[in-house]
Amino acid sequence: MTPVANTSRRAWVPFVGLMLAVIDTEDAALLGRAAHANGTYPTPWKAVFRSAWALVMGVLLRRHRPNVFFEKNGKPIAHPVVIS
Repeated sequence: MTPVANTSRRAWVPFVGLMLAVIDTEDAALLGRAAHANGTYPTPWKAVFRSAWALVMGVLLRRHRPNVFFEKNGKPIAHPVVIS
């Protein structure tokens, strides 16, 4: 199994990392421009600062509620299963 999205362990962190390899779409407007976080491509500083700003504003403005990945008490809905 491959996760479709990665989140923080904390429900109050408004961040979701998507795996573009598992999303079948040609519509760039659906997800926006991809920012490579690792691999052979350097991460653009503009993407780093924009992400940090979005995280700070998300926490301050409480944009993490409702969170589809966590229950109301902050517990994750799905639990990771280590295969190997």
